[in-house]
Amino acid sequence: MHLIIGYVLARLLKKQKGKSELLPVIKGQFEVAHQLPGRIRFRIPLLDSESDDVTAAIKKELLSIPEIVAVRINTISASLLIEFEEDEIDAGIICGILLKILGLEESFNNPPESAAQKEIKAIGQALNRQIYNSTAGILDVQSTLFLTIFAMGLYSIILKRDRSLPSGINLMWWSYVIFKSGGR
Repeated sequence: MHLIIGYVLARLLKKQKGKSELLPVIKGQFEVAHQLPGRIRFRIPLLDSESDDVTAAIKKELLSIPEIVAVRINTISASLLIEFEEDEIDAGIICGILLKILGLEESFNNPPESAAQKEIKAIGQALNRQIYNSTAGILDVQSTLFLTIFAMGLYSIILKRDRSLPSGINLMWWSYVIFKSGGR
């Protein structure tokens, strides 16, 4: 069953024939080391920790596909070499099948998170925790932002008598949207 899903996944990833084919990569987990016509080598760090039974099962699964001629797994270098009939099967399909066999299709489907995103998220969580602790659990970042923008809107409308759109009304609308989103 997972061969079929791998095949479908590869078809979805496949570019038009004749154009250079971009093969799927999961940085640090599944990378194409090199590709020649009818031959493709993968670097898969997961293979260096797998037992002989698991690598034998992977090899058996791949060799059950008639278009795959040979499979060599090197657990020392964590590489997998596949020789295939290039007129019969595309490298993209092989990648899709291999992703499915290794259980990495979910990792491929999840968008990667950059180091900057991770740091910004960590700063936001630290700021949220600090505001929460400082106010004894009364406020967090979202509620503080809501109250600040709402107060600025009221100040602009009531005290400055600036009823021009967008300033005061927009600020209150944004605070409402932040409040209603509930941190989503």
